[in-house]
Amino acid sequence: MKYRDALPFTQVRLMRRVGISCPPVGLVGTVMPASAPSGDNQLLVAWHDWDKGHTGNCNSILLESACGWWVDASDLEMADGP
Repeated sequence: MKYRDALPFTQVRLMRRVGISCPPVGLVGTVMPASAPSGDNQLLVAWHDWDKGHTGNCNSILLESACGWWVDASDLEMADGP
């Protein structure tokens, strides 16, 4: 997925593992309107049915649960639905 295609509140799916404690591959989430802490291609995704992340780690948004995870846009694809 290209970074410019990931508008806030777009539904996305994780295509590949991005770390040791990251969301599982195939999980669907929602792109949040947040400024990346590092790297222009990073997106904050609020993952559905996953709570082992963080609550935002940025100045522009605070998530209600620990469902957030920063992901490079190239590791995502558009999701058909939840």
